[in-house]
Amino acid sequence: MSFVIAFLQSLIYQYVTIRIENRFGFFTDSDFKTHAVHTTPTPRVGGLGVFIAFAITVLYVLPEYWWLVAGGAVVFGFGLFEDWHGDTKKEYRLGAMALGTLMAVYFGGYVADNSEFFILPYWIAVFFTIFAVVGLSSAINFIDGLNGLASGISIITLLFFALLSYLYDDNALLGLSLIGIAATLGFFLWNYPHGKIFLGDGGAYFLGFLLAILSIMLSERHAEIPLWYPLAALSYPIIETFVTIERRIKRRKKKGVPFFEAEKVHLHTLKFRRKVRKNYGATNSLLLFHILINMLAFSCYQNVYALMLVIVFAYAVYIFKYRRIILFGRRTIKRCISCFYKSFF
Repeated sequence: MSFVIAFLQSLIYQYVTIRIENRFGFFTDSDFKTHAVHTTPTPRVGGLGVFIAFAITVLYVLPEYWWLVAGGAVVFGFGLFEDWHGDTKKEYRLGAMALGTLMAVYFGGYVADNSEFFILPYWIAVFFTIFAVVGLSSAINFIDGLNGLASGISIITLLFFALLSYLYDDNALLGLSLIGIAATLGFFLWNYPHGKIFLGDGGAYFLGFLLAILSIMLSERHAEIPLWYPLAALSYPIIETFVTIERRIKRRKKKGVPFFEAEKVHLHTLKFRRKVRKNYGATNSLLLFHILINMLAFSCYQNVYALMLVIVFAYAVYIFKYRRIILFGRRTIKRCISCFYKSFF
């Protein structure tokens, strides 16, 4: 029942938001951003419906997890401000996400302290938890560039979290996962395939925050499930983040471009611009990749070393896809130059 409530709320909120935005345009996304792949102005506040549907349903069905809503509200609220105001100082963004995480850690009591090889001291574990949650929030925002991609990744991951929660008879975690799926699905149906509304920074940050906290809860509540499982399950957005960091560091050293300046060379962007040429087509390919990784991770969720191999496999496939697209683009350019040369000479 809670699933239906959250889903209908989100679905209706998205519709109302689209109608209001089309008339007033307070949170309308422009099509001239350097990293944009859409061609028409589109509302970018879909995360508002996701968060409201999730928050109301959780507070009604599972009120003891109010701290998850409170921490998520801080993370989402700053993201929403960024959607309205535009780019803000990165220190404020990181600070808001860290504050939301601290609230969840303090009131919820969950920290990522067990690596399966050693136990982290509490305060080090707190800092590591903040780093992990902020990192995953940013990771979901990085991949939020195609219709249905970030929300689809979140739905798939939460679905496997819900399945594990069911297997371990953890009704609370199952409920939180299902409510997260329902709230996100209400947005997904408006966003995919035609992009009537976008998730926005607020929605992407919130979904990343939710996935990170539920990952920690899943591992902390069930000793048989190592933290390596959610790391493997979310390996695609995590790998995207580390590759992006490495690429931006090199870009700053070679060209002096600021580290946080947006770019259009993420895997999903390249796949859309150089290979598929259809927004939802590129999304389909990457969602299938994510499903494969989650199926592999789920099949060995108790085996740390097997999960590490899944992460290595995901990284190898990611790099193969990335380099193949880059080479495809270079070869296309070379063929065009060759044809141009031959036509005149």
